[in-house]
Amino acid sequence: MIISFTNVIGAIQNVGKSIITNGLKMWLGFKTSEPLGREEVVNGDFALDSNWSEGAGWDIDTANNRITRTAQSLSTSASQNISFVSGKSYSITYTLDVSAGSFLIRLGGDGVKDTPARSLDDTYTEVVTASGNYTTLNLRALDGTFAGSISNVSVKELTQITPDLSGNSNVGQLFTGKALDFNGSTDSVDIDGFQLAGSDATFAFWVNPSQAQNKYILDITGDRFVIGFSGFELSIFSGDFFKFGVLAYSEWSRVAIVINGTSASCYVNGVQLGATKTIPAIDISSATLAAIGSAFTGTTTYYDGKLSDFQVYNAVWSASDIAYDYAKPNHLVTDNPSTSLTVSNLKAYWALTEGAGSIAYDSSGEGIDGTISGATYTSQEPKILQLGMVDYSISTPVSNAITLVANPSNPSQDILGNSVRLREHAFNLDGSGYAEVADSDSLDINTAITLECWLYQREIGYSTIVRKRDGSNGFAWYVGNSVVKQRVFIGSIGAKNSDSYAPINQWNHLAVSYNGSTIQFYLNGVPDGSSDATGSIGINASVLTVGVDGLNSTKLDELLDEPRIYNRALTQEEITQNYNAGLPAHEAGSSFSDDFSSDYGN
Repeated sequence: MIISFTNVIGAIQNVGKSIITNGLKMWLGFKTSEPLGREEVVNGDFALDSNWSEGAGWDIDTANNRITRTAQSLSTSASQNISFVSGKSYSITYTLDVSAGSFLIRLGGDGVKDTPARSLDDTYTEVVTASGNYTTLNLRALDGTFAGSISNVSVKELTQITPDLSGNSNVGQLFTGKALDFNGSTDSVDIDGFQLAGSDATFAFWVNPSQAQNKYILDITGDRFVIGFSGFELSIFSGDFFKFGVLAYSEWSRVAIVINGTSASCYVNGVQLGATKTIPAIDISSATLAAIGSAFTGTTTYYDGKLSDFQVYNAVWSASDIAYDYAKPNHLVTDNPSTSLTVSNLKAYWALTEGAGSIAYDSSGEGIDGTISGATYTSQEPKILQLGMVDYSISTPVSNAITLVANPSNPSQDILGNSVRLREHAFNLDGSGYAEVADSDSLDINTAITLECWLYQREIGYSTIVRKRDGSNGFAWYVGNSVVKQRVFIGSIGAKNSDSYAPINQWNHLAVSYNGSTIQFYLNGVPDGSSDATGSIGINASVLTVGVDGLNSTKLDELLDEPRIYNRALTQEEITQNYNAGLPAHEAGSSFSDDFSSDYGN
């Protein structure tokens, strides 16, 4: 999180301040979370990629880096073997040049997951969630009618990840809760006094519908403005219903509805859904009531599904704002360097992530809090980056915190007037969030190991730091044991504990090493107890978890930063070096740069 690759490389000439890289097998910085995980197909390089199989009528045009098809009587496919995992979402981008017929992308074989059929020349981005484990990506000629070409195919796993700075691709997938869940029959968030002057507006929110037919997401009085579903299509009501198109069910989508006078456009995951509509100009300047998740009068239009991060602006989002919002959910669009918007344009911001209580706080500064009626919070949502990176439950700021939305007149408060809400450059675990790292050969560590992290505990409790263990094979590292001590399990060796108690309410650097004969603990760069121990660590195929014990699901309720794993026992001098390298950013009074988007290599 704190030390960039350029700093690491540059610090070769600055010994004592660099992070030790020899033997480093995993380093989760938690500085930036990326919405896209691994790239399964890179830019559809048909000229070089030999993994494509050509069905009847298909032909790889290597000279033009594309695949073409002449119309055939059969609905054939060009395919590539790709592993799609059930429940995970994927972003599929391609450029379509149509001579005849229509085309779609299919995951797996017949009767499984299809993208919408396309028949117009354009570059498309489809977001699809696998409903099973599939092994093929099919470029599909629909009903045997399609003739044309496909180029620039890209398939990316759409997850919430933090990069692995060690270079071993052991990225962490984040599961960080929370969202508000509506039951479709009685649940709502009731809002008193929401108004919006003018006929320009943008409504943006994360939505995960269980079912859609004739359900309301937002209903505002006045001249009456509604966002919801007409039939099964995402729609707005302004004098009449205007339908944009079908939204995916049982998966998260980022929706932005942009009203520009008498024009209305809808964007889903940064891509326009349907055509721009001509509508009567909206006027909700005299509204008195509104509701999220139902009609404000309470009818059968109750929304069924999850919602999070609901923002309303009295301004039109540009194309740049729409792309920025989807790509950087940890930021407001006002952080976009290309935007003309300011925080003053934000007229309502219901994050819906508080996790408890009956108030849906408005973080816009307008003070339009909502009352939660029935709806409950979910946790461990894997897709929404905004979730878990903001802790609304802490009323007292801790060191190294920055504001979510600052009060211009009082930087120590958020724009609600409350104490600063946290947006840490660390993994802010609130008892529901955790991360997973897939098994890999680089994590097959059997003879020696070092585990390291920075930890800020707000209360005493037994919690998991990292765990990769199956029976007596592997390792597990904890803090707690009635007081804040370190505890480690390595191979068949029983539990070993550090000597000292790490102080709570401050950052501490923790480390433990094993060299085949000794387990050595460190606290803030200083040895903190050792134990004689022998035996192999043991290799296993389990996922590595961060912040959660795979056996009992005990989750860390603290701030965790910079977990590192080495396949050797670092010396005391090396542990101290790593401690000194991270200390400036973890000292009381230090501040983090608000740069969630920067690459570690830049």
